[in-house]
Amino acid sequence: MPRSINDFVPATAIEKVDEHLPITLKLYPAYPNPFNPATTLRFDIPANVAKKGDVSLAIYSVQGQKVKTLTISAKAGTNRAVWNADSDSGQPVAAGVYYAVLRAGQARQVVKLLLVK
Repeated sequence: MPRSINDFVPATAIEKVDEHLPITLKLYPAYPNPFNPATTLRFDIPANVAKKGDVSLAIYSVQGQKVKTLTISAKAGTNRAVWNADSDSGQPVAAGVYYAVLRAGQARQVVKLLLVK
């Protein structure tokens, strides 16, 4: 038990923690869904994942083929990306079911998308 002010050990650093940052990776349902011509994907990236920078968001067909890799900023917090129903080559894709897959390290979140024409 400390008896005088000299017995206390001073703090060497204080890390500010933002209480509003997400603590888990999360991909929310797309909106609108079903959609035409575009849909918005909203996702949460925790601070520890954002520091690693290993985050990707891609669209896959029901056959499991990668259709589009979306460019995202992997910053901590809630982020948004828009898919305009096009492929990586810029061509419009056919109507049907697609899957948005958010990956960060070993973690993965998936949502189903329905493109109508």
